[in-house]
Amino acid sequence: MIIFFDAVLYHTNIQWFVTMDYNTMSDEEKLAVLTESYNAWNYTEDDSIERPLEDVIDELRDEVETTESAIPNTAVQWNGSSYQLFDNVVDTYEEAAAYCESLGGHFAIIGSNEENDYLYDYDTSLGYENVYFGYTDKDYEGEWLCIDGLNTAYTNWHSGEPNSENALEDYAMFYYKFSDGIWNDGDFGDGGIVNDSKAFICEWD
Repeated sequence: MIIFFDAVLYHTNIQWFVTMDYNTMSDEEKLAVLTESYNAWNYTEDDSIERPLEDVIDELRDEVETTESAIPNTAVQWNGSSYQLFDNVVDTYEEAAAYCESLGGHFAIIGSNEENDYLYDYDTSLGYENVYFGYTDKDYEGEWLCIDGLNTAYTNWHSGEPNSENALEDYAMFYYKFSDGIWNDGDFGDGGIVNDSKAFICEWD
């Protein structure tokens, strides 16, 4: 599907569009939203370009600076931050990180025993035992870093962990075998961890 629009993109008052679940919309619905919401296309033959609709949406999402985070109403609060557990919305750890960012947050980063205990209790209160957060050695095996690429002074590994029992165990997680919130390294539901899931926690500072 092709649409035409003015070469100068107008980004006024489109923050609401960035957080819409446009992946569930048809091309016709997406075009209707764009057409209704952006009266500034101002198409002319000379200064217009022809581009696929998906490219337009991707560019809008990339270029808009979102000033309001899309924190879910069900998020919990602790020490000035908000947290929300998600499950069955993505297939990979990288997609989970991107999902948090798309909502104006980031993969949860645990920085203290108190925060660790709070999030573990939160997860288990929802019936989850295997839950991932923002700590990984996916880029360099054995070099565990927060999702933002920084090191952390706080870790809470179980004795013998992380053990890289399989080559894909690159992500820190709460684990059903460790009922005290101690960490395990998992593979984000890739099949190598017993009773594993793709549940993860987003955080908003």
